[in-house]
Amino acid sequence: MRTAYQKIPFYRERFDKAEVKPEDICALEDIPRLPLTEYMDFTVTPIEQKLAVPWTLVADIMTTSGTISGSAQPVVNTAIDEEDNFALLTRTAKMAGISSDDTVHFYLPGTSLYRRLKSWDVK
Repeated sequence: MRTAYQKIPFYRERFDKAEVKPEDICALEDIPRLPLTEYMDFTVTPIEQKLAVPWTLVADIMTTSGTISGSAQPVVNTAIDEEDNFALLTRTAKMAGISSDDTVHFYLPGTSLYRRLKSWDVK
């Protein structure tokens, strides 16, 4: 909560409106004080208001299909996010029994992830 409050204007505005600071949330009983976020409020908010990092750290931008909101929504990843996502994908493939001898079609957005998959080794 502290990171969201300090770095993301979208959440800071909602916390301030609810007169709640991150340090006010100390126990489970405090959770109802947190402001609720409506999906449509989030989708109409400009991306700059939702970023927790500066643009210089953005490594890749994907978009959702827009099925729920009616318009595609950006999904921003840093290089660290991409490493984490790739590690998760690798672990999932290993658990599924996929090896470097298999041919797999990944239908995933994100050009950076695609570049990583080309050199993927799950031995």
